[in-house]
Amino acid sequence: MNFTARLLDGTLKGAYTWTGAADHPEGQLTARLENAHWRAFPFSSDIYAVWGRDGLKPLSVKGRFKTGGQFEFNGLLSPDAQANGTLNSMLWRCDRSAKASISRGIWMAQRVRL
Repeated sequence: MNFTARLLDGTLKGAYTWTGAADHPEGQLTARLENAHWRAFPFSSDIYAVWGRDGLKPLSVKGRFKTGGQFEFNGLLSPDAQANGTLNSMLWRCDRSAKASISRGIWMAQRVRL
């Protein structure tokens, strides 16, 4: 099944394929998210995931910041929307509003001990 959706102010286009037996259904998702924004960060990304009873596992997101640089997340997303995995970012740049957002994010992460 092909789909198009709005997500994070961007456009998500991809394909979803059902696999597995009726007692253990799974689905494979491949998609591209274009012109999205998260806080002060404009980006695009490629997404691959397998959906099952345990959520999205594995989940791979490879993205590009519009201001320069890349990021990659590999892990899982549980049914209760808890992400667990590894996030790598390389050579990214940001404007002043993004720097303020990063500072607030670091402060919040220290405050809740992530």
